Amino acid sequence: MAKSPAQPHPEHPATPDPLAAALGPSPIEKFIDEHKVLIGGGLLAIVLGVSAAIWFSGTRDATALESAQAFAKATSLKELDELIAANPDSDVAGNALLRKAALLEDEGKLDEARAALVEIRVKHPQHPLVDQATMGLARLAANANELDKAEEFLSEIPTSSDLAALAQLAMGDLASRQGDLAKAKLIYEPIQANYPVNPWSQEVEDRLQSVRLEEAKAKTPAPVAVAAPPVPAPAAAPATPSPAAASQPVQPAAKVEDKSTAKPQEKPAAKVEEKPAVAPK
Repeated sequence: MAKSPAQPHPEHPATPDPLAAALGPSPIEKFIDEHKVLIGGGLLAIVLGVSAAIWFSGTRDATALESAQAFAKATSLKELDELIAANPDSDVAGNALLRKAALLEDEGKLDEARAALVEIRVKHPQHPLVDQATMGLARLAANANELDKAEEFLSEIPTSSDLAALAQLAMGDLASRQGDLAKAKLIYEPIQANYPVNPWSQEVEDRLQSVRLEEAKAKTPAPVAVAAPPVPAPAAAPATPSPAAASQPVQPAAKVEDKSTAKPQEKPAAKVEEKPAVAPK
């Protein structure tokens, strides 16, 4: 089988999106990593190892090998469509549809990418990577804020799938995204017990730790604010007279007569006119 040119791995974000990491470190991905096969990002992670899947399925005849080589060389939508038309009922067609969906999403053609993933589920239900197609549909729905539809796709991942733990982790993320931390915790907690060996153990522990911190914050009572005592206003300083005003003599205040208590002025007695005394005769 021809090898694609080796390229450096993309840098993983600090908090990986479990819906974007559809394969995780599965046996197929380990095979690809060891042989330096081209690895892409985003939805392209879903198609990691699709050419190697034929090798692991035990199909080694010449026709399958030629198809796998053709798939490895197909890098454009036209080439992928030709491969699908030439192998309509084979796993190669499913592989090509996965890669086609990745290319369409990279070009921003999300509806066409979604249609390619649906076609895998409808026409190739037994494809070894059909669960990756379902995970891709769930991720596209979640990115479009269609959370109910995303949850429906995730619930279709069987518990026997290699992606069962990832699907449950993504279900918890959807609950957390909707603010239901109690539901998210109930989903996260059984993952390690149900799937003790899974590539997403650290992500599960990180999610649980985050939920517990949020619960602790919610239970911590808010501090009671104590009002500070009022600060008395400073007394007003006496006004300082200007030098010009200080040089002026102070005039005594005019005396105001209290008319309410003053005694009424007495009228002078009537003057009695004295008559001259009459001399005796």
